[in-house]
Amino acid sequence: MRVKRFFKIENYKFGLEKLLYTYKIKKLEHLKIEPIKVSYIWPISSVQNYNVNIFPNLSWSIFGHRVDLDKIEWHKDYVSEFVYPKTRVYKLKIDQWFDKGIDIKFPWELSRFYFAVSLGQKYLITKDEIYYNTFRSLVLDWINENPFLYGVNWLSTMEVAIRSINWIVSINLFSNLVKNDEDFQKTLSQSLLQHAEYIHSFPEIYENGLTTNHTTAGYSGLLFLGLSLKAHPKSKLWIDTAINGLERCIREQIAEDGVDFEGSIPYHRLVLEMFAYSVIVASAQNIKLSGEFYATLFKMFEYTSAYIDKSGNAPQVGDNDSGRLIVFSVADNNPYISEHDHSYLLSLGEHLFDYKFRSQSLNRDNIILNYLPRVEKVNIDELLIIPRKTDHSISFKESGSYFIKNTNFSFLLSCFPIGQNGKGGHNHLDVGSFTLSINGKPVIVDPGTFTYTTNKSVRDKFRSYSYHNMLYTPEDEKIDWNENDFWSLRKYHDFALEKINSEEIKVNINSIGDKINRRREFKLKENVLSVEDFYEGCFFSRINLHPDVLIIDQHRDKIEFNNFDLNINYSGGYKIVDYDYSPCYGKVIKSKSVIFTSNKFLKLLLYTKL
Repeated sequence: MRVKRFFKIENYKFGLEKLLYTYKIKKLEHLKIEPIKVSYIWPISSVQNYNVNIFPNLSWSIFGHRVDLDKIEWHKDYVSEFVYPKTRVYKLKIDQWFDKGIDIKFPWELSRFYFAVSLGQKYLITKDEIYYNTFRSLVLDWINENPFLYGVNWLSTMEVAIRSINWIVSINLFSNLVKNDEDFQKTLSQSLLQHAEYIHSFPEIYENGLTTNHTTAGYSGLLFLGLSLKAHPKSKLWIDTAINGLERCIREQIAEDGVDFEGSIPYHRLVLEMFAYSVIVASAQNIKLSGEFYATLFKMFEYTSAYIDKSGNAPQVGDNDSGRLIVFSVADNNPYISEHDHSYLLSLGEHLFDYKFRSQSLNRDNIILNYLPRVEKVNIDELLIIPRKTDHSISFKESGSYFIKNTNFSFLLSCFPIGQNGKGGHNHLDVGSFTLSINGKPVIVDPGTFTYTTNKSVRDKFRSYSYHNMLYTPEDEKIDWNENDFWSLRKYHDFALEKINSEEIKVNINSIGDKINRRREFKLKENVLSVEDFYEGCFFSRINLHPDVLIIDQHRDKIEFNNFDLNINYSGGYKIVDYDYSPCYGKVIKSKSVIFTSNKFLKLLLYTKL
């Protein structure tokens, strides 16, 4: 299939590409789009097991800020109070607002309509039509305030796609009311057709044919739209384009071991949702994908099974912009409360495959099953899949993820390659960093992301080498961040595994420009983790503590915390400093880092109390 290339308007390098984009937009502006009948494609059985804690207040949390659903300003960044102009999309150049304390992600997050699905769920449980009236009012207001191809909410194909999917799932949850609301159906179907035309015209495929999570989102949205707009003559074209595109994306973006190529666990979650929900809606309409697609999708669920701890928490490695496709389980109208709980993905995987995924976590999300169409499970024997022991120590060597586990510990060594085939879109400089969970409680953590474009120096701090749980030298702090833009990273470090088994990892880390080798050794026993660092010279070693970890007492050779003790063998000293921990996009919490200084050798012995 020949796929048209789409260059983001803020990334133009050649006038010809901008001219082509402008031409296509103007062509879409004059496209005659008439309302059609919408098909309902997300059948669900009766809701039985649900969270009865239904909050009557009609508000929603966006990156920690409460937004009143009675009145939303769709073009506004509520944090900075800046309002983006309602300008034709080909005249918008959003990078003019980068690094100025303004965040495009806030209006985009609003316009994804995650709250619409929550409103539909509450209606199914309570049968109170206030939830439908709120949904209807919000959709009509969005359409009125966001004319086709005007404003930032039409700028990114990914945003158009995620909004489409949340609208479509929501109208299926409200189906008995929408079917009797002809005026709303007409307005809504016309906008959905505009969404479909836009996505089909601008798949986000970048220079040299690079596809990313943005591309996958676009094809997922086009599939939902094509199935929902079956009365339109282009429906089959949209469905075929979407299926072919999804097959291409999973082939190009997912490594042989089942790990997404972004170099980020939160982005693995996002892309896994896109593929999984696409399979569910396709299966509900008797559409099959290739055996290779299902086999790769199964491996993606296996990776999730491996990285979550006993409580279902995921290590926050790489960028985390809190991105989701659909959010079915929400407490207090705040999707970020359970930000790191990825255990629902096991429920999603077991809904699709005839297999119970093996994980340290026994948690499952029964709520989500109420809102999924029943589909025929994929038989893994027919795919010739040999499941992996993902509840034990396991290596994903192709993608640089190494796990050692036992009854008490869940340890991850992160050696992700530079993401997006060397572009570095969403991973951090964290080769050799680690995270640790003890009995389902994160104790040593990745710092997170906090922001993309509001402040370049803050963006760079959160993805810098020395801000992670690293062995580093003063030279690592001299990286010239002008060599990297907001979504690219040069390769500054490499690694080579020296030894790995179920209890031990030895890794050598090389820094570009430093001829001295660095070595890290990790050993795991029943109740103790050993971390040893070696470097022929003076070096630093850092551990970032989760905010729930408290310091009880400290001495030169021992620090006592509320949930573990740390014995220290070294030739230097340490300091305890505040650092910014970002549990979700747009939020920071002050926590503590311990930074050790030593010469040639450092040994840490961590004894659990949990």
